[in-house]
Amino acid sequence: MWRSGLFELKILFATDLESDAGDIAAGIQFATRLARERAATLIIMHVVPIDAADGEANLYRAVDLVSDRSRRALERLVPSDQGVAFRHALEVGKPEDRIAAFVERERVELLVMETRVRSALHQMLGRSLVERLAQRVKCPLVTYRADNVAQPRVVPSPPIAASPEALAHLLDTRVNALLTWMHLQREAARCIAEQRSIRDAIASLSRNPSDRVFAPGVRNLLELELGEHQRALGALGVEVIHAGETLLELGGKARRDDAHKQFLSQLQRDLTATSVPLEGEAESAAPNGMILAGARVEDGTYLVFALDARRDFLRILAQPGPVPSAETYAFDVHGLMLSNSRFPEQLRRIGLLPADPGAQTTRRLRLCDPGCNLLTGPSNSSGTRPLTRMAAAATAGQDGCDWIGYRDYRGVEVIGAWRWLPDYGFGVAAEMDRAPA
Repeated sequence: MWRSGLFELKILFATDLESDAGDIAAGIQFATRLARERAATLIIMHVVPIDAADGEANLYRAVDLVSDRSRRALERLVPSDQGVAFRHALEVGKPEDRIAAFVERERVELLVMETRVRSALHQMLGRSLVERLAQRVKCPLVTYRADNVAQPRVVPSPPIAASPEALAHLLDTRVNALLTWMHLQREAARCIAEQRSIRDAIASLSRNPSDRVFAPGVRNLLELELGEHQRALGALGVEVIHAGETLLELGGKARRDDAHKQFLSQLQRDLTATSVPLEGEAESAAPNGMILAGARVEDGTYLVFALDARRDFLRILAQPGPVPSAETYAFDVHGLMLSNSRFPEQLRRIGLLPADPGAQTTRRLRLCDPGCNLLTGPSNSSGTRPLTRMAAAATAGQDGCDWIGYRDYRGVEVIGAWRWLPDYGFGVAAEMDRAPA
């Protein structure tokens, strides 16, 4: 389990622990997939029901609390994917009230719950917990049947008025959050690189980079100190680069490709730099990419930290917008998406993503206009497809907006606003489906 960052996206899986163990496991697996697709933290929640009107039944629940039985049972529930961040939440009270309050307090993006077949008598007695919560919570409620997890049902949140102004404001907010986060990572790397003990140790090693036995005590102390900073930053790895070669490395590092060369060029020019999401040398260590934050130690020598892109970069962009169809995403100068799409299931259905549930769009999907709506029919175009109206303008360095409508990478008519960030070499777009005329 890795620690969540400042911009935590949350999916809540609420269970009463009364279902069959296999049914609960199926629900956990389903919620895990939703969390993985959205780079979100999965919160697994149980409410011990205590209601003054229940009378003697509360005695048994009090015994449950004293014995800590519910907590132990809850903590045995973990995501089916170890790469998904998670935590548990155990509350006491009326389930409807406690779940609704938690969703509001924690700003949950999705609530996931199991629905069960109800008898005619139970239906006559009133609405189920799921039905009541659907009217109370502001986030979408995703329900599933244990015997048919493959076909979940989404109960949308209450409609929210959306406008071009709201979308433009959403873009401004996301861009500002990204720039703030990237600046903080760059400054953290600079502060560490300027520490005298680190500068002196790196200088000693850089004078003898080929001598592996030179000053082993210096190397060991440097590894210890950098390891502490790596853990403090929650970084996947740390690397010292000297004369273009790795002098020292701990943990994972990014693949040496053109995007990595651009990062090093920016680092040499500006002395500090933050990269776009890059591929890791071992994809399993960072399936959604790495963000590099680096600073100069001395001429030709740089200290670089590799951060998990899911931690904050992807989370900032993946947060919900004013309507369910709204999304924000980043892309490079070639129109390659650098973050996750809000529509992975649609993309798998139309063949723009592989069937693997773990596959996402980061560095995989190019923002091309298919010429038609792929959700309603096959593409009628052949050969190389042009970039979407938004991507073509942004990669040419033009900020802008289009409130009339254009096709996105699914071929769906959307309205959008976009901005190109020349200092970082990527763009950010905010789009939502265009309302029918």
